[in-house]
Amino acid sequence: FDGMMKGRQYELEGKLAEARQIYERLIVQYPHRYEPYHRLGVVADREKRYREAVALYTQAIALNPDPEIFNDLGFSYYLQGQLDKAESALLKAVSMKPANPRFRNNLGMVYGFQGRYEEALEQFRRGGSEADACYNMAFILATQDNLEGAKRYLMLALAADPTHKKAQDALASLEGMGNDRLGPHPRQLARDGRRWQLYQEPTEGQPPAAGAARPASYETAGAAPQTAPNGQGPGSLK
Repeated sequence: FDGMMKGRQYELEGKLAEARQIYERLIVQYPHRYEPYHRLGVVADREKRYREAVALYTQAIALNPDPEIFNDLGFSYYLQGQLDKAESALLKAVSMKPANPRFRNNLGMVYGFQGRYEEALEQFRRGGSEADACYNMAFILATQDNLEGAKRYLMLALAADPTHKKAQDALASLEGMGNDRLGPHPRQLARDGRRWQLYQEPTEGQPPAAGAARPASYETAGAAPQTAPNGQGPGSLK
């Protein structure tokens, strides 16, 4: 409806303050429409205003219990390191739309950071190809400093698909650890959300290169949580 398209355009351009102004005005004008609450929640997440984001998603769900909003709520909890709450919201999204690959991959990501690797791999397989699933498991393990496990899954990814470029690049990075020209440790590569990202099919209308872990309605790449190998202490992720 009127104003939403402009707000979405501002989001795409990274003009979060401008998008916020539009969505806040729309909430006043259309208090019974869920869309501005949802989109303002996404903006709040990107601004690291997580409590506000959760409140906005909750209000949006009260008006329209859409699976994509549950997915975004789950991702918001993931960003805060509240993995149990993230799991609960993502399970709701998956139950409502089980064929959605992003919901499956986000749930797999949460399972992975909970140390539930078999369940994580199952979700990744439901969310993409075998090569993508193995690549995603390598991503999880690398951020937890299990580099040998990450290498093993990268090799499995390449066995399933020898042309998987992300797996090729990640394996080259891990095998070259200690060589300064290869850049940061893979944990940092995962955190910065640029060079090593959880693979997902792109959102409709987005180029495949986007490929990062994110809620279905996000327009920017997400990053891995700053979870220690023992699972303690998340960090702010965006």
